[in-house]
Amino acid sequence: MGKIPAHQVVKIRFRFTLEASLLGVLIFCVLVVRTMPAIEPSREAPFIPQITIEVMDIPQTRQELSVKGQPVKPVIPIASDRAEEILVDDKDVIFSTEDGLLEIPAPPAPPGGKGKDEYFPPKLMISKFPEYPEALRKQGISGVVVLQVKVDVNGNVVDHKVKSNTTGNSTLEKLAIETVYKCKYNPASDGKKKLEAWTDHKFEFSDKAK
Repeated sequence: MGKIPAHQVVKIRFRFTLEASLLGVLIFCVLVVRTMPAIEPSREAPFIPQITIEVMDIPQTRQELSVKGQPVKPVIPIASDRAEEILVDDKDVIFSTEDGLLEIPAPPAPPGGKGKDEYFPPKLMISKFPEYPEALRKQGISGVVVLQVKVDVNGNVVDHKVKSNTTGNSTLEKLAIETVYKCKYNPASDGKKKLEAWTDHKFEFSDKAK
């Protein structure tokens, strides 16, 4: 046989030493495990904190009940063969009958019902305004023209009267009259039917308006 090279010898020795070391470590671990005592789980009871509740003596209180004045009479009186005198405030109204029971009066009639005094005046729905002549504006002629107008059941102006004219100008008064007939009203009514009625219509002419 030929001679083994030096580097092969070193390699073989290193491998042998490594295997011997690993085997020794493995044997040591086995011995340690076998010699250690067995670890058993703890059987001690868990710790439970103790809570102490102290009850103190609370003095009992007693509430005295007191009734002042006369007891209140029933709201609905009981029928009786003999009339009984009932005292009430000035604001109370009592309606008595033959059997001694109280009757509640009927509520007032709603708007448009049986009331004879119900009245709803005309209400302006579409308003028109006359064109303010520039010449009169420059002259500073201004004021208010108030007309009394008659509104028919269809809401149209059918007649007029001049109530007042603070402008003192006939042209502005004429423009106001012409314009009021172009306005539209919601006619007056008594709650049940439409009525023909008079109402005021105002036109204001101001030289400061643009």
